[in-house]
Amino acid sequence: MKKIILFSLLVACGPFVFGQRIDVQHYKYEIELSDLSDAINGKATITVKYLEDASQIAFDLVSVEDDKGMVAFQVMENNKLIPSFHRNDKVTITLPAVARKGEVHSYEISYMGTPQDGLIISKNKFGERTFFADNWPNRAHHWIPCIDEPIDKASFEFIVSAPAAYQVISNGVKTGETTAGLKKITHWKEDIALPSKVMVIGVARFAIKQFADSPPGLPVSAWVYPNDSAKAFFDYGVAPRIVQYFADYIAPFPYKKLANVQSKTIFGGMENASAIFYAEDLVTGKRQSEDVIAHEIAHQWFGDMA
Repeated sequence: MKKIILFSLLVACGPFVFGQRIDVQHYKYEIELSDLSDAINGKATITVKYLEDASQIAFDLVSVEDDKGMVAFQVMENNKLIPSFHRNDKVTITLPAVARKGEVHSYEISYMGTPQDGLIISKNKFGERTFFADNWPNRAHHWIPCIDEPIDKASFEFIVSAPAAYQVISNGVKTGETTAGLKKITHWKEDIALPSKVMVIGVARFAIKQFADSPPGLPVSAWVYPNDSAKAFFDYGVAPRIVQYFADYIAPFPYKKLANVQSKTIFGGMENASAIFYAEDLVTGKRQSEDVIAHEIAHQWFGDMA
């Protein structure tokens, strides 16, 4: 009962983050990836509602240490440069005028660097280059500016520019994809407000299968390494029936799709909303990990939505 009362008070008062009362409404991330180095270029457009008057605002973003980390080099509002500084893992913005309670502002943060963590840039078990976000519990700010606390939720989108040989998976629905020369730009968008711990991208060479026995109106898919595709499609093939079971038992599935992704997560499985990342070695072709798949799918209701 005490836990319920505390939760109710937090919801009633609004989120307190870094001593500031704000509510992030939406994140838009434009991320550029390359095979030439592990450095990334990023632009984050963060829309915030102020819950009290403020003259400053701060976001989490890891600073450079031992040649890794991010550098936020510019902040804009309404196409105008505004004062900011980035140190001690915070991007702090000095507002040109006091933001009043109830006002909504959008800030565009340009940054670059090599992630220490959060976005794992490495090779999979077949020696192929991959990029996988692994944010839980508070590692998102190693590669994206955000409020890296579960109490603050927001809708979000990722626009990823990557070498054209790769496919990109993320939360939500894919709203567009274009190829220009050696680059492919892929746009994913999630309209449901979620915490940063389950906002992800996965970029790799994937074999992709849409399961024919998916629940009506809910595409369930597998995104796996091509060399493992036969085994992985069989192993992940239990997912549609698991989704249907929980939907009948708990409530309708809360998202518009479910992708089951073979990945470099450091966990056995990570319940990223609508795009579950599983450890690459769980694939055996013998369906030995049905319990893990069921566990991560159950998290889509309890752990992501709740």
